[in-house]
Amino acid sequence: MQVLIAGDPGGKWLPWLCEWGYDPVVTRSADEAVGKLMASTGPLIALLMPGLSTVDAGAVCRQVRSEAGLRYVFVIRSDDDSRPQTIAELLEAGADQVLPATVSPLELEQRIAVGRRIAQLQQRFAEASEMLHVMATTDALTGLRNRSEILRVLDRELNRMHRHGYTLSVLMIDVDHFKKINDQYGHPAGDEVLRRIGNVLQTAMRSYDEIGRYGGEEFIAILPETTLHQAISAAERIRACVEQAEVRYNGLRFDLSISVGAVSSFGKEDTPGGLIERADMALYAAKQAGRNCVCGFPNELPARPEAAFVMDAGHA
Repeated sequence: MQVLIAGDPGGKWLPWLCEWGYDPVVTRSADEAVGKLMASTGPLIALLMPGLSTVDAGAVCRQVRSEAGLRYVFVIRSDDDSRPQTIAELLEAGADQVLPATVSPLELEQRIAVGRRIAQLQQRFAEASEMLHVMATTDALTGLRNRSEILRVLDRELNRMHRHGYTLSVLMIDVDHFKKINDQYGHPAGDEVLRRIGNVLQTAMRSYDEIGRYGGEEFIAILPETTLHQAISAAERIRACVEQAEVRYNGLRFDLSISVGAVSSFGKEDTPGGLIERADMALYAAKQAGRNCVCGFPNELPARPEAAFVMDAGHA
């Protein structure tokens, strides 16, 4: 394990760390120490020696605590100033332990061992938290964002749109005749179709677009800074990608298609629910037009689905 050591010009503790099996990372200044500790693979234990002033040591502690997030760095400060006020200030700044400069090698080794256990436990906690976050926000079948997460993203992007005044578009995507696949070939075949569709959709999106599984065979795509005309063009490109995709399962080949409803935001009165409602109506119109096509609504809510305009893919 790496151990950062800062402000030890005489190298007093360096041989001890090597003897105990640690990999020392030597720094001379507070800024250099912070840079090393903030790296994603930086040391998880820091020894701040008397060569680093009390003020600088406190600054390192505060910056590490404010920026490290779930990644915990165990900080040991060695100080010639043993006044209670100095020790209290260092602990308040974020030091885990404050030791006299005359600490014995035996005690120091055990205190570093304590820091190692705490840092490793925190690292496992951070990894478990990340795993739980992924599980809570990811659709287990497709690997895309799940329904609650994609709706959270839609709400976030709408708020951003309202602040900055750009246009936001939403695509509601449905796999055509999916129930027939489940009924005829079974749910494992249907699952494979959804996984493959999810991969195709993810690949077809721009890097700043968002895609998630809304439920069943329906997906939602969020296209920031995209007009309705641009959204329809993007939806047609996605539709063509799905149509050209080769999906096989147990020796069977499935010729797949999707229907897409496209809508754009039209002002601060838009809500996630309102956009989804209009996208659903556009999707319904695409289904009514014969499937395997893209349908979009103008930037106003029409009284009837038939009022939508359709961009026919030529396969309806």
